[in-house]
Amino acid sequence: LICGGGDDLGDYEASLRDQMLTVEHFIAAAAKPGDGRPLARIAAIETRIPANFARVAGDEDVLAYLVDLGTILRGVDLEDAPAFVEIPPLEDWRRALQNVCDGLRDYRLTTQRPAGLKLRCGGLEPAAFPSCEQVATVIATCRDSGVPLKFTAGLHHPVRHVSAAMQCYMHGFLNVFVAGVLADALQLDYPDILAIVEEEDARQFVFDDDGLSWATARASLAETQAARRVNVTSFGSCSFDEPRDDLRALRLM
Repeated sequence: LICGGGDDLGDYEASLRDQMLTVEHFIAAAAKPGDGRPLARIAAIETRIPANFARVAGDEDVLAYLVDLGTILRGVDLEDAPAFVEIPPLEDWRRALQNVCDGLRDYRLTTQRPAGLKLRCGGLEPAAFPSCEQVATVIATCRDSGVPLKFTAGLHHPVRHVSAAMQCYMHGFLNVFVAGVLADALQLDYPDILAIVEEEDARQFVFDDDGLSWATARASLAETQAARRVNVTSFGSCSFDEPRDDLRALRLM
């Protein structure tokens, strides 16, 4: 469920409460006839932190924001659904990233509730695509903070490449996932994470029954599974055919 809205915290929370009421009514209306069991379930919550708040918030402010978010979700019995928050585009993105990850870490520790960071990897114009440096920094910061990370947008293809349609580089979903897995399994330093995110040669990514590798760096199957559970959890793409067709062309499906 993608929810929220508004650049100011007050407008955002008012919008979120209205949306949660709509969700509550929808789930009730979709209950199974006869026994009342719901036929619909919210698997995860995704929301963008209000820009004016994110611009000035410290880690304690982020923690308070997450506690309030959890209270709103608890009101509609969604407190156990993982909540992934997205940082809006900001000039001082490094400061915001560290404060949000610190807040997420503290929220997870103090409440034992699932929460993580959502990274937008593209959009409808070149300016919407984060740099490789930004992507690598997010992966490293989430790893160091123990914060789960999911990716969305712009990941139609497995490997980083220049898009003729967009006239810019697009990130690859293998790049970000392998970077996240190896960063977790091998405790890679930032330059190595960046090199994986920047990789344009699909032959450098190798998958077999025992694990995966990039160049000479390798993670076992167990390490890969562990990283996928707790570090780099998922990605979203508005295209289903392109990722599948490209993986088939690479003989990975």
